[in-house]
Amino acid sequence: MRLVIKALRFLALCLILPWLHLDAFIYRKASKAKRHARVQFWSRLGLKFLGRKLVVNHGEYSENMTHTLIVCNHQGLTDPLPILCGVKSPMSFVSKIENRKILGIGAWGDTIDLIYFDRSSREGNVKMLRECTQAIKSGHNVLIFPEGTRSKSDSMNPFKAKAFGIVKMAQANILPISLSHAYDPFDTRIKQPITLTLHPLIPYHSIEGKSSDEISEMIYDIIKKDVHPTLI
Repeated sequence: MRLVIKALRFLALCLILPWLHLDAFIYRKASKAKRHARVQFWSRLGLKFLGRKLVVNHGEYSENMTHTLIVCNHQGLTDPLPILCGVKSPMSFVSKIENRKILGIGAWGDTIDLIYFDRSSREGNVKMLRECTQAIKSGHNVLIFPEGTRSKSDSMNPFKAKAFGIVKMAQANILPISLSHAYDPFDTRIKQPITLTLHPLIPYHSIEGKSSDEISEMIYDIIKKDVHPTLI
């Protein structure tokens, strides 16, 4: 029965992708606020199709943000959905270049100015860091997953400290986010809602004297303390 439910939900998502693709072009020239509101609508719909509820703790910290690096642990394939739903300010985020080819996903990625990178080359990573820095300097918010790959569990992989070079180069504020119960969105046995904990915003002036390694360790510890085990 669980396999049937999984299959039906996956099929529903596949059927909606063409509409998602078309909608991205309709909203491409809209204001940043309208584009974010629309992508929040699609993200909520995606969670609904997956049969998952979302609980957001301390969402007020995400209002009226600018010049901010949003940092979250990376559990599963659909992690951007709850983050886009829970963070109130518009954002872009970093995604591997292969995702640009996915129907609907790639179109919306271009609409909200996703920053794509090629993980197979050093040049791709350098380009990604440069684009993130420029975006934040321009006043935008950018989401990164500094583990670099999905943990697919309640545990966290080590952070890649080099990703926090963006903070120094862009003089960015940091919004740490803890994500729980999201590593397998298709597992119908998980009864707990996806939980998003938005920690207090860390202004750049409070960390400007720290190295990238020190910032990485500090943010890792903040996020880890609110990543909770999933009960099945």
